[in-house]
Amino acid sequence: MPFLAVTLKADGSVSAKSFDTAEEAAAFNKRAATLAKH
Repeated sequence: MPFLAVTLKADGSVSAKSFDTAEEAAAFNKRAATLAKH
């Protein structure tokens, strides 16, 4: 079963990316959260 990471951007747009494992999705979310802080 694929996993989906959805990102809501500050301008209101949304992007989604699918992953094969929960670990890949979690790593993507962690990178996205780190980038959002800067």
